[in-house]
Amino acid sequence: MIGRRIRQRQSRILISYIASLVGFIIIPVLLLTGIFLTNGLRQMESAYAVSQEYTLRQAIQNMDDDMKSFRQVAIQIATDPDVTPYVLNVNNYDTILAIRKLAIYHAQVSFFDEMYLHINGDSNLYSGTGVISVENFKNGGYRPQGDENREDFDRYITEGRPFALSVNGNGGYLVKKYDAKEYIAITYPWVTSGVHPLGSVIGLVESNYFTGMLDISDKQYHENIYLFDSGGQLQFALENGPAFSAETLKLLTDNYEDPGIHTGKINGISCFIIMGKAPTTGWKYIAVIPRPQFFLKYVRSENKVAAIITVLLVLCILFGIVLAFRMYRPIRKLWNILEPVSPEKQNILEGIGPERTRRGEWENLHTSVTRIAEMNRNIARELEENKEMYTQSILKALLLGAVSAEHAQNTLIVQGVKFCEAYYLVSVLYCMSPTRTNPSETAKTLIEEQAIPGLYVLILPENNGCLTLLWNTSLEVPPPGRKNYRVIYCHYR
Repeated sequence: MIGRRIRQRQSRILISYIASLVGFIIIPVLLLTGIFLTNGLRQMESAYAVSQEYTLRQAIQNMDDDMKSFRQVAIQIATDPDVTPYVLNVNNYDTILAIRKLAIYHAQVSFFDEMYLHINGDSNLYSGTGVISVENFKNGGYRPQGDENREDFDRYITEGRPFALSVNGNGGYLVKKYDAKEYIAITYPWVTSGVHPLGSVIGLVESNYFTGMLDISDKQYHENIYLFDSGGQLQFALENGPAFSAETLKLLTDNYEDPGIHTGKINGISCFIIMGKAPTTGWKYIAVIPRPQFFLKYVRSENKVAAIITVLLVLCILFGIVLAFRMYRPIRKLWNILEPVSPEKQNILEGIGPERTRRGEWENLHTSVTRIAEMNRNIARELEENKEMYTQSILKALLLGAVSAEHAQNTLIVQGVKFCEAYYLVSVLYCMSPTRTNPSETAKTLIEEQAIPGLYVLILPENNGCLTLLWNTSLEVPPPGRKNYRVIYCHYR
């Protein structure tokens, strides 16, 4: 219906009304909706980031507490008088007591699958279960993955750096032979006296220990978590989102050193970057959460709100259309009145071509009203120019009895000839002069210059050389004085 009316009427006004009103209503609604959704989305993002930052701090604290207990045990073993002689093979020592002590220390760090003592230059490893050679350890107990890692592992246990992990070039993953599980070796220096370590304490922990601690992300969100050692070397990566290259991770560790929540772009993607650092081990933890995923999650979680907003927008559109038709109704009525004289019906303005008459309703209305106004101005100008002649014709008709007094009165009022009272005096003045060719015109001019109220002077062609004077006044106004008549008499005697 609307489309048919628009096509039939070429109603650009109606189209502009609909567009402007719908836009005027919808734009504020969309702005408010956008502000509401944006605030809700930001709150959702912030809440999740804060929650993940707290969870990561808890995981860091738990792991750091375990590593702190490992450090304390390593210090206790180095100063235990029952363990040191046994390991160094000096003086008299009780083998059973020493092994029992090592088992007790191992129990204090229960997250280790096994714990060993290694002395530099010694081919054996000592634990709470007894003595095992390094070769048997690597061949039959725990062994590095890949033959190329065997020498790296020897260097690794010899150096015995604090909280060094046997992954990513530090010795490779260790796999327990009989269950094929992956184990990570963690070292700490074994120092009995002085500052130079005699060896290292080696703890073997299942790799699931790290993945379990670091797997803090909500499964419905994409999130990557990385563990770097104190030297900035990547040790573990749990990637539930897009993977990052080594160069990108290097930029992460260089640019984000302060613990807390940061925002930035990684590979062109806006992300939350949560940074944490363990005080005991010096390990760095970084969680990367891409932000675009929150929008879809928020829309899906707020489907009722989205439905309400959709219904509201539809109602606003309908309201705008109805309001546009109501506002268009007066113009439609005006169009119906002016349509017979529109440029589509007849060319009422000069110079209007077909290209203008096809431009629509607004242009036609403008053209029609403009032409009517011009016609009125022309009529008013013509009336003003013919006012005197028209007035004389009415007065002549009145004198000759051709029109009624009421019609003459109404017509003359329109022409500016006002009747003060219903008393009239009509006289004819004969103007004769041998020296003037048109004495009546001169006499008319002289009489009008007197500005006598209620006196109108006419020249009737039927009475050549005469002036017809129409006097209209009340009884209170005296007739013309002698002075007036003397002026006329003296001029034409």
